[in-house]
Parts: sequence; structure tokens; C-alpha cells
Amino acid sequence: MHAGAAAGPPRLGNAERVRLVAHCNDKAPLEENRQQVLLELTDTSSTAERSGLDLVAVLDVSGSMGGWKLEKLKTAMKFVISKLSPIDRLSIVSFSTEAKRLFHLRSMTEATKAELTDMVENRLNASGSTNMEAGLETGLKVLGGRQHKGGRRVAAIVLMSDGQQGPGDATVVPIDDDVGAVYTFGFGADQDSKVLEAIARNSHGGTFYDVGDGESLAVHFSQIMAGLLSVVVQDLQLTVWETTGHSRIDDNRVDAGCYPKDTDNRARSVTVTFGYLYSGEVRKVMVDLLLPAVQREYSAPAIIAQCSYSPDAKKLEVKAELVRRRHAKILEEASGMNKDLHGARRKLLEAQVALDAEPSSHPLFAFLKVELEKLLTLTTWKELLACLLASVRSHLTQRYAGRHDVSVRIFATERMDRYMEQASKFEEDPDKPPPSVDDDVQAEAEMVKRTWVPQRPSMPYLAVSDAHLERLEYGQDGAIDYLQASITVMAVNNNSKTDASFSSMDLVLGFHGADVALLRAQPFVVPRESSLPLPYRVVSAGRALDAAGMQAMDEALKAGVVPFDLFGKARTRWKVGVFANLRFWMRISCRLRFFFPGNGTVMPTDRDKCRSR
Repeated sequence: MHAGAAAGPPRLGNAERVRLVAHCNDKAPLEENRQQVLLELTDTSSTAERSGLDLVAVLDVSGSMGGWKLEKLKTAMKFVISKLSPIDRLSIVSFSTEAKRLFHLRSMTEATKAELTDMVENRLNASGSTNMEAGLETGLKVLGGRQHKGGRRVAAIVLMSDGQQGPGDATVVPIDDDVGAVYTFGFGADQDSKVLEAIARNSHGGTFYDVGDGESLAVHFSQIMAGLLSVVVQDLQLTVWETTGHSRIDDNRVDAGCYPKDTDNRARSVTVTFGYLYSGEVRKVMVDLLLPAVQREYSAPAIIAQCSYSPDAKKLEVKAELVRRRHAKILEEASGMNKDLHGARRKLLEAQVALDAEPSSHPLFAFLKVELEKLLTLTTWKELLACLLASVRSHLTQRYAGRHDVSVRIFATERMDRYMEQASKFEEDPDKPPPSVDDDVQAEAEMVKRTWVPQRPSMPYLAVSDAHLERLEYGQDGAIDYLQASITVMAVNNNSKTDASFSSMDLVLGFHGADVALLRAQPFVVPRESSLPLPYRVVSAGRALDAAGMQAMDEALKAGVVPFDLFGKARTRWKVGVFANLRFWMRISCRLRFFFPGNGTVMPTDRDKCRSR
């Protein structure tokens, strides 16, 4: 099992923004068998790099929203406005019998925020019916008609309603992927939860929040804002390849929940598209592998996994994820029991018994138990259905959503927890504004600084950013008759105050003790806070191997993974302080394993670890 992350052109000065980890068995029986692999992608980006947000709030102001509901809506919208910064844009659409765009999509300067706050206080008035279709269509037009969509901006719609829709049907409104996710909020016992969940399901990554009567709408809104205002990673995809002769993957055996999959039969791969991630969010994908019967024990990769994106204990983890998916399936079955309250409750009690029977004390199980306890407190079918739909949608998207209240914290991020506390205080005292998103970013950066105490200035280093084995001809006489490869080494200088000079760089590419090629570079300088790619076109011929090397090459070609060693050193010089120059040797020694015969790519984990010391 091999996993790695890629983000387009190499940016070795920064840490990867997504961590890809595989949980699986490292051994399998000799007879034909199936193995389950859990692939876990975690957003590790810094919110200081977040993308600007284009948000459209589509708000129900029908007659049923009068009184305390409207006041809670106004408080929630003031909270949203207070969290935005000048790189964000907000538009407000209201709907009752008809839909109106009350405020164009505008940058959230202090002056604009004051104008919007005044508009929310004085122009949101309750009357008329609930034309949800018109409200959604108007909100989609706002995002679809944007003149400035560049700069990796995040787009989203927040739609809130408390009643049954009519006239029209919002569930048939088409939602294109380029307008972002639609997050729906059902407010109170009379909400049209089926319609609101369907709207969220029709969008890519949208969730449905069930907000109980008397609950703080601001607290629920705070959870979606915590996510949308922390997006760095966008267009996230995970691709898994089977390895010819060693494993087989069917596309229906790659379980990514509701996220779309694309199968490439020629490449024998399946690609899952997730869209954007909130900072700290996790996505989990289960892959079922069919391993063929073999005659003897040997070592070979069974699956290759790699994630790509654009920036602007193993068995226990697999078991916990399987339990969560079983739990979500039971909730989905309970939601489809057509007003059979007692039947749905029996389903939930079955889930509770099954969860109690699990021998593990995995932290996830505690969250699932709290979720079941919350569902079992609901005594009417309408309340239970709304909470079930919110729960199921949350599990399918692996994204937080409110379940009647905010006590169930499955998929909640750390920022969501902080925003919940801020929104609760704001609900009690709306005259005291919460911190802005810029304040949040600064506070999070300070937390990182306190965690990572700098020991010394950033040292320059060498790192392999890409490698590809394009051709390998191995003769019967035990010699490498011809080898052609491309290797890119990055010279990186993260120091913010001085340039780094490199000289005497000699690297060797070898196989089992035999030197295959020499990689050299003329003296060069890497400016401060930058990197310089050194692309090598490696061609070698007539390299004889000894008996041990020949045996190693035979085994490598049979396994489909050929290892080469890259080692050597380079001399570097850089200025420390005003007068002193620091000179030192940096050394690199690592193994690069290539999938050959195959596509010739380097194992991502090897590439990521190959850097100088």
C-alpha cells in the first residue's frame, strides 16, 4: 500500500496541505482474498492562506417567521456579518411570496458591514408565503452572475426556512458545481425538512442543519462560518490504482460516501472528487481490494493512492470507520420509515445495542452514542425525521451539521467549537461584537508559534520534487543495458534574510551498490525565501551488476517496484548576522522506488522523504 499527496508544481518551502494516511494490513493470505484499506485525508493547511468567500444568504421572511424567530434570524445574520473581512463578499436574498435581492454581492469593508447590519435590522420583515424555489433560484443567479470569480474564491449559499414550501418546488432547481455548496437550515418544528435536505443533497458537499424551536440560529450559523472561513485546499481529488497482477479494484468497491467517482478502465484507477476542505477536516474512503491466489510468499504493492488539490492503530481505525458507516446506514433506514415513529425508534435502539456491543473504546463511538441519545429524546415523527435527515446528510458528506441543537459534535473542527462559544456569547450580548476572522487567524497563528518554538534559523536544503523511470532495459548477462530517467532536485532556501550559495554538488544514482549515474551542478545561488529546480535527464548504459545485484533486480522487476539509491553531498554558504558567513556540507541519502514495469512513477512517500540532512 503506497500513499502520497501532490499539489501540482512542487512547493517544497511549505508543508503539504493535505496528509494522506492508509490504514491496512501489511500481510495477506496466499489464497484469493479481499482486503479492506481505509484511506484518510486530513487538511493540515494554515488558515492564514485561506481563500476569499463569496456568500449568499437566502432567508425566509414569510409570515410564520414573525416575532422571536425573526429576531433570532437578525442576530444570526449580524454574527455572520461581523465575522467577514474585506476579502469576503456577501449578498442577501429574502423570500416570502416572491424573492428579492436586498443586497448585491459586495466586499465586507467596515462601511459595508455597517450598512448591511442596518439593513438586516430594518428591512427584514415577515409576511406572505414560502416560495423557496424563487429564493434559491435568485441566490444561484447572484453567484452565477459574478464578474470576478478568480483568485480561488470559495462560493456558497446559506438557505434558511421555517415552513412548508409553496408555491413552486425548490428540489427540482438545478445546482451547478461552479456555484459551490448549498447549506440549508430548517428552523423549528414546522420546517420542510425533506425539501431542505434534498436541496443540500443536490449540491456538491452541502449539508442540512436541523435547528430546534428556541435554539440559537447564530450558534448553528457559526458552525458553517467556521468552515467556510478556513478553506485553503480546493479541488481535492483522491486517485487509487490497482497494481497489475497483484490486485483488482472495482469502482463500486471504492466507498467515498456521496462524493462522485470517475473510473479510468485503461489506467485501472478510480478518482474521487471532494471539492474543498475546511481547515482540519478529514475525509475517509474505504477501498475493497481483491488479491489473487499466489504460490509463495513475496512482497509487492497492492494499491497506489495519491491525492491532488489546488491551494490558493490501523485495524482499529478501519473498524471504527466501518462502525460509523453501519451506524449511518441504520439512521438512513430509520428516516425512510414513513411516519412510523415506533418503527424508527426500534431501529435506533438496535443501533444503540450494536454500538454498546463494540469491544473498542474508540473516541468516535462516544460521538455516535451521543447522537443516538439525542435522536431517542425526540417524541414526534416530524422532529425525529428532521434530525435523522440532518444526521444522515452529515454522515454522507463527512461534514458537521446541527442535529436539532449543537450538542452532537461529529465532524466538528476546532474552529467550529470556538465559533460556537463566540456565537453563544453574542446571543447573550449582541452589543459586544465577536472577534473578526482576521483576529481568529492571528490567534491561531499565535497558538502555532507557542507549539513550535524555533530552535535555529531556517537552513537551506536539497529535496527531490519529482522522479520518473522512463526506460529500463536489463540484459540476460546481468547488466543494465540502458536506463533513462528524469529526476528534479529542488534547492530550497526558506531563510527570510539572506541568500544561499551552493557549490560542489555531486549526487550518485545507484542500484544495489553499483553506481548507475552521476548528477552534478555548477555553482548557483538561491535567493532568500525561494527555491530553484535542478532538472536532470539521466541516461546510462552498460552498468554491470554483481550476483547479489542481479538477484535483487530480478526480484524487483517481478514485484513491479525497482529501487534506486540517491546519495551525495553539496557545499553551501550563507550569511549569519552582519559579518559572519556559515559554510557547511549537506548530505542526502534516500531510496527511490519506481513502479516498473508499469507507469514508471516514483513512490510518493519516497519522493516526499528524500531530502538532505
